[in-house]
Amino acid sequence: MKDKINPGVGLNLRPGHIDDFLREKPDIPHLEIIAENLFDAPELLEKVSELSRSYPISLHCVGMNIGGIDEVD
Repeated sequence: MKDKINPGVGLNLRPGHIDDFLREKPDIPHLEIIAENLFDAPELLEKVSELSRSYPISLHCVGMNIGGIDEVD
């Protein structure tokens, strides 16, 4: 069952495929994007913003250790 809380299985969207998604708009329930890929990349951030009009998007981090016990570096 898909809804706003549980949109179903999505796709981890890599930066190299963002233009394809903007152009082709494939039928994917939602997109997952690694937040670090958007750091210092305003052009990618703008494209992700555009994609958010067509897809639910969730962000996750792989190297920031948010929520870990260590101090933020």
